Amino acid sequence: MKKILLITSILLTTYTVFSQNSYPPLKEREDVSMSLDDQLANSKKEFYQEYYNLYLTAISKNSHAKIGKSNTSSLPWNLILKHNPKTFFESVVNSITFQNLEDNKYMFKIKRPMSTEEINEQRTTGGFKVKDNLTDLLKIKIMSNTLVNTKKNKKVTIDNPVMQSTGSWYPKIDPLYLEYCYFNYLDNINDIEGDVNVQISLPTEYEVTEINQQQLGQTIEVTKELKIKILAFEDDALHFEILDNKTLDIDILFNEEKGGSYSFEVTKKIYDFFRMNANLDFTKFTREISKYSDSATEDKSHDNIVHVYTFQNKIDKFYLYRPIEKTKLTENLTLTLEHSYD
Repeated sequence: MKKILLITSILLTTYTVFSQNSYPPLKEREDVSMSLDDQLANSKKEFYQEYYNLYLTAISKNSHAKIGKSNTSSLPWNLILKHNPKTFFESVVNSITFQNLEDNKYMFKIKRPMSTEEINEQRTTGGFKVKDNLTDLLKIKIMSNTLVNTKKNKKVTIDNPVMQSTGSWYPKIDPLYLEYCYFNYLDNINDIEGDVNVQISLPTEYEVTEINQQQLGQTIEVTKELKIKILAFEDDALHFEILDNKTLDIDILFNEEKGGSYSFEVTKKIYDFFRMNANLDFTKFTREISKYSDSATEDKSHDNIVHVYTFQNKIDKFYLYRPIEKTKLTENLTLTLEHSYD
């Protein structure tokens, strides 16, 4: 889960906290870890240990990280170019069912046509390797329902009404179609009857901004409402500021196989303090961070937010993107819960 550190600054006389156009180089991560002695001596200071770990992440990188393998074929806008969204969407609309799934789960089951490549591979080898496809972009949203628990005579509420691909599970393969299951949890599903009204949607175009390491220090206009500034982009580290006190209301995607990742958000004042004071041990850091307040509602409304990412592998570019709403394929359907499935 992303964490956000929103703390109001008080003037410090010893340490640099003002905004800079440039920062000291990132340190090697292996050189900035918290010592075991500090961990043991301060084991009860979990609040400060958490913030100190954020600080260490913000001032460091791993130049020894492996280079992630590029995979442009799985980018959403490339999937759309490779496949036929209209044919796929028609198949979904004509095949979707709403079914009881064992162990207190329900599912939406859809079919999609197999590609010529998949058909040939299946006929030759008896199977085929699963590849990225348009099921990863399809979204099913439950708009309303008339579901009732018949034993309790009680209306049912569905949490998490937006469903996307659950990992391309195939209950059955026939010569021309693949079946997919989109499932979610619902208690006492065997006692429930009724309908759901769903909206099915599939993007056909995206608004995309590609950002690479050569844009370090630059201000980038992502949309008319969103500008960011790249503060660090090196090896496994990526930091960027959302300008004009906006929020990141757009999706982010990484081209390379980034491996595991960790990210958090911090106010620009605190980020500047972190980066401009990269040599604080835990004791000094605790003394200075204690001068800040964690009741930063006011500070949030006056300070930009910085997103800090660190990855298992190196990356050299990323994308900020969103579907173009007016070109989406959408369909509203009413589906009855079925209590039998193949």
